[in-house]
This record gives sequence, structure tokens and C-alpha cells, in this order.
Amino acid sequence: MKLQISAKGKSFGKTRWIALIAGTLLMSTLGIGYIWSLLVGPMIELRGATDAGMASIYTGLTFTSALLTIIGGKCVDKFGSGKVILSAVILNLIGQILCALTDGVGGFAVAEISFLAWGQSVVYIAVYTNTIKMFPDWKGLAIAVSGTGIAIGGVYLPLMTQHFIDTIGFDMQFMAIGGILTVIGIISLIFFPDVDDDYRPEGYEFEEEPEESEIAEDGRFVQKDWKMMLKDPAFYIIFAAPLLGSTTYMLLTFQLAWIAQDILSITEMQSAFLVSGISVIGIVSGIVGPIGDKAGRLNITVLIYAIGTVAVAGLIFAGGHGIIWFTVCAFAFAFCFGGFAAIHPVIVSDLFGSKNYGFNYSICYQSILIASGISPWLGIIGGTETGDYTKTFTICTIMCAAGLILMIVLWKMRRNNLEPQPKKIKK
Repeated sequence: MKLQISAKGKSFGKTRWIALIAGTLLMSTLGIGYIWSLLVGPMIELRGATDAGMASIYTGLTFTSALLTIIGGKCVDKFGSGKVILSAVILNLIGQILCALTDGVGGFAVAEISFLAWGQSVVYIAVYTNTIKMFPDWKGLAIAVSGTGIAIGGVYLPLMTQHFIDTIGFDMQFMAIGGILTVIGIISLIFFPDVDDDYRPEGYEFEEEPEESEIAEDGRFVQKDWKMMLKDPAFYIIFAAPLLGSTTYMLLTFQLAWIAQDILSITEMQSAFLVSGISVIGIVSGIVGPIGDKAGRLNITVLIYAIGTVAVAGLIFAGGHGIIWFTVCAFAFAFCFGGFAAIHPVIVSDLFGSKNYGFNYSICYQSILIASGISPWLGIIGGTETGDYTKTFTICTIMCAAGLILMIVLWKMRRNNLEPQPKKIKK
């Protein structure tokens, strides 16, 4: 794209950090997912929706996103991140306008599933794919920083959305949010250029990688395409474990407002602040990325799952202990799995390599989208009728514990066979 800054020459070693900030802002537009729980109440009151109907729309949105992510991964590899992100910006604006102009539930559902799903599918993949290429020397740090953009969006978008609902009305807030996200997306794209697959930062050397035929001879790490990835047992663990853990994370981010209102009897604006607080924790949890660069991402992931399982178990008893107990447990879990969200994309690169990353990660990312689609139904099963979410959080605890067991197995399998990091050349 001609308006973008150049990704060529020695100067890009410095300007790539500006590009990282731009990628983070692009990721903040995905924070729109955090406002979903703020839309449930008005949709029920003003447009005649039901809890089950809204859960169905959300599941349709996420499962459509799962399909589009596969297509998006291919598009990113073929056309580049910039063009794919621009298409997402345009379709998101169209979807927001349709949400504002249509009455009832049907039009809202069509707009969400047909237009907004594309943006939620491809921006994530496109930004991460480009960032991995920009920072082969600091993959964990770069992905963590860009990933915090989602949480940053989760800070400003819920408060902004609730403010617009209270001032200009439920319908017009779609217009306002759509316009703001479009401006952010276009400006950010100017500073987020596509990077070549063979980009190497100045002053670093890379270990020579073996050919596929050499794997049996020396057991060294090898780059894998999607077919080779599907033959690797590690794929099935890194697919299942995030699904088990991220279902609860999605529940406590995208569905938090109405769960907190049911359990704690707080106001809508108080719940919006709680959602923003979870997002702040998500930003702080980005520190897990650079820690993983130094301490080993699989080591850190096992610890994350262990602490997260304990935290979600505490939510089983939240109904009788008040807002402080609920907040501490929810925030502790959000820190753990916000940290996991920061290093999961890099773990995929560690396990299968960065050369085929776009499509490989789009496949692995399906587990996160499936988790997102399942999450509202945990709330429906557990407590929307009674306000008691004991059953919900018991199921969540069992799922997280199962994820912990799988991550321990992966740690034992693959901790010594990961993509080698580049080494700084000694002068």
C-alpha cells in the first residue's frame, strides 16, 4: 500500500517499533468484543431479544469467525496483512451502520454475523503474522505488546459505548463506535507496513535449519506447513488446552457485565467499570510475553494454567463473599489467561515455525473462537435464570484443570525442540 511507511532498509530496525505501536492500535479495535455484554440488556429491553437469542447470535458470530479465520489466514499469506486489515475496517463500518439502522433482532444478527465477523477474524491473524515477521528477535515481547491492544480497546470501548448509549441512544452509539474504529484503523494502517518473510534485523544471525529429510537423522527443529503440523501430536494439545482454558476467559470478559450484575446486584455503569478493570489487568498481563522470552514459554504456560485453575475455583464461592472476593478471583484469572493470550501465538511459532505461520495459526486459532462461542452457554446453563453461577464456575474449574494436565504433557514432549531464537552477533 503506497501510503504506508517503508519496511525496507536499515532504518526499519527503528521504525518497526513505531509499526508495533500501530499494530497495537489496530488490535484495540478488536476490543469491540468487550462491549457485547453491554448490548444484551438494551437488545432485550428495546428490541425484544432474549438471553438465549443473544447467546445464539454470539455463538453464530464466533463460529462464523472461525470459518472466516481459515480464509483470512490464506488471504494474509497471499495478499499481505495491509489489504486484509483494510477490508476488515470497511466491513466493520458497514456492519455498525446496519446495526444502527435496522430494527428488531434479525437485522442486528445479520449485521453482526455477516460483516463484523470478518474483522474479528482477520485483524488478529494479520497483525500477529506481520508482527512475528518484524520481530524474530523479540517475538514474545512484540506479540505481548500488540496483544495488549485488545485489552486497551476493552478499557476505552465499554465506557465509551455506555456513555453513548446514555447520551445519544442505543441505535446511534453503533454509528459513533463505527466511525471511531474506522478512523483508528485507517490511521494505524499507514504506520503498519507489510514485512517480507525473509526480514532479518541488523546485527543478528540465525541458526541454519535442517531440511525435512534430515529430521530423522539429527532430530533438529524443522519448519512445518499445515499438513506436517497436523501430523504432530503437539498440535492437538495446543489446540485443546487453549479451548479448555479460554472458554472461561471469554466468559469473564465478553459476558462479565451481566454475570456481575446477577451475582453482585451492581449497576450497569459499575459493571462497565468492572469490565474495564478486567481489561486493565489484560494490559498488565502482557508482561508475561517478555518473561516467556527469557524463562521459556512452555514453562510459564504450565504455571499460568495452575494459578488460573485455582482462581476460577474461587469464583464458585463468589456469591457468598461479595464484590472484593469476586474481583480478586476474576482479576487473578484474567491476569493468567491474558498472559496466555499474549504467548499462545508465539508458542505456535515455537512449535511449528514462523515460515508458514499465517495459515498455521489461523488453524490453531480456531480453538479460541470455539471457546468464545461456547462461553455464553456456560452462563445460560449456570445462572441467567437464578443468578447463581456455582454450576458454571464448577464446569470452568474442571475444564481449566484438564487444560493444565495437557500443558504439562506438552511441556514434557516439546520443551527441547522449539524454533531457535536468533543470536546477536558479537562484535
